[in-house]
Amino acid sequence: MTYPEPSRPAPDHAAQDRSLRILALSFLTMTVVFGVLIDVAVGAGSVNILYVVLAVLVVVAGFVLAQNYGYRSTPAAVARPGAPDEFTGAFFRRLAMTETPVFLNLVIGFLAGSAMPYLVAWPFAVASMAFHLLPSAGMRRRWEAAQKS
Repeated sequence: MTYPEPSRPAPDHAAQDRSLRILALSFLTMTVVFGVLIDVAVGAGSVNILYVVLAVLVVVAGFVLAQNYGYRSTPAAVARPGAPDEFTGAFFRRLAMTETPVFLNLVIGFLAGSAMPYLVAWPFAVASMAFHLLPSAGMRRRWEAAQKS
């Protein structure tokens, strides 16, 4: 005899959103700490404009990458006990795609010998991270639209 699968209630996203918001805000705060550290380490002297342009382009590339690939589910997403759900997995993919430019801009700043590339690209990086990481109704809609396509 087979029993029907028990129906699961609709998930309450409030608790998940709270947890992801705290995590996202901690990573956003970390970018400020990095800015202070690079400024103390190498200073904010003059720098070749190409380093600044490169730093901003790296952030833009991370934003576009997260927009195009960060909301999709993995093809082999299987619900395993203890595994994060697909939305949380997509959150961490977007986190990696938007946080990596911050680390690359740190490297660019050290190579340039100035904090200016990091400091100029920083507002763009924070905006990119806030757009893709802070849980909101718009982010849920983007994720759900990506699941349908």
